[in-house]
Amino acid sequence: MYETTATHDAREARVPRVWLVGWEEIEQATGMTRKVLKPLITEAALPVRYIGGRPVTTATQLERWVAAGVGV
Repeated sequence: MYETTATHDAREARVPRVWLVGWEEIEQATGMTRKVLKPLITEAALPVRYIGGRPVTTATQLERWVAAGVGV
C-alpha cells in the first residue's frame, strides 16, 4: 500500500529525527559555518562522518564533543 503525504507527515511528527544530515543542519545545530566546521573534523576530532558523500552526525555526538572540551 502506498503512503499518502498526510500519513507520512503524521509519522514524521511522532518520530523525531536523530541524524543531522548535510552542512545546513549541522550549521544550525552548532551555530558555526561549514568553513569553520570542516577543518575541525581533522584538527579537533569533530564527530562528523561522510555517508554517501554527505556529512552526517547527531546532536548527542556534538553535545559530547563540546562537553569534552574539544570544541572551539
